[in-house]
Amino acid sequence: MRHGATLPTLNREAVFSAATTEGKLAAAQLYVAASAWGTGPSPQGVVRRIRPLTPDPARFDTWIRDALDVLHSEGPVAAYRLLNNAGHIKHLGPAFFTKVLYFAGYRSDRPGLRPLIMDQYVVKELNRRCNFRWRSTGWSTDQYEQYLVWTHDCAQGYGVEPDAVEYELFCAGKRPDG
Repeated sequence: MRHGATLPTLNREAVFSAATTEGKLAAAQLYVAASAWGTGPSPQGVVRRIRPLTPDPARFDTWIRDALDVLHSEGPVAAYRLLNNAGHIKHLGPAFFTKVLYFAGYRSDRPGLRPLIMDQYVVKELNRRCNFRWRSTGWSTDQYEQYLVWTHDCAQGYGVEPDAVEYELFCAGKRPDG
């Protein structure tokens, strides 16, 4: 790459596109795309996001694929429950596995709640707005479900998409004064 050249940007549309990829290791590829999008250019963050893939990317792909099967058949709360409990993947917490669920299932025609990203910034703002007292990491399945219901209700009340509410929570929670 020549000096001064602009690096390509990984945006939400590119990750949604990765969610439609099929074939060998497609679920792992979705995780990589969602993680790169969520991490940004931080070298330390990139190294941390690779850890769940090692030592066996094929096994990781199977675990994610199983969670996505649950997402499409039973919904985001059941998929969260799986990844947060019996199907937990070492070094993969809710802040990043909810990114995978979001990109794999948000645009689905499945009725009911749609998956949303839940991270420390979203929770920080939920705590402020809703007077929750949730920890900054490690949320239960019940907390994820409560977050989805609240967000979907809020979105309906304002006539916007639920992911617009999630994004507003994220931005507000990320502000130093938030």
